[in-house]
Amino acid sequence: MGAFVFTGIRFLFYLAHPPLAVLVISTFIFSLGAGPLNPIIGAVEFERIPQDMRGRVFGAIQAGAWLAMPLGMLLGGALIEGLGTTPVLIGLGVTYFVTTVSMAFIPAMKEMNRGKGEMKNEE
Repeated sequence: MGAFVFTGIRFLFYLAHPPLAVLVISTFIFSLGAGPLNPIIGAVEFERIPQDMRGRVFGAIQAGAWLAMPLGMLLGGALIEGLGTTPVLIGLGVTYFVTTVSMAFIPAMKEMNRGKGEMKNEE
């Protein structure tokens, strides 16, 4: 969860409107938190999703991600056009933070820390 929080800080940092060089360097630094996320999430998915369901689950995850990308860009553009950059960056930062912190209160997310032998529904 710490990597998610660290990665999300960049939205609030952007509010300072730093110079381009500082923006590039800070984005690189804040993005280091995102590096370990996908391999960890992928490993947990392979460990927790039953083998006969993986195709359907991974397909649904991939389809949702590919659907969300253009819709997010469209919504983001409309929000920036209507509200301006600063309110949208504040909204992104707050939304990212709330979403990340909410993972601490979801029981299924807590089970990600459990070993395979400790799982409730073993194969």
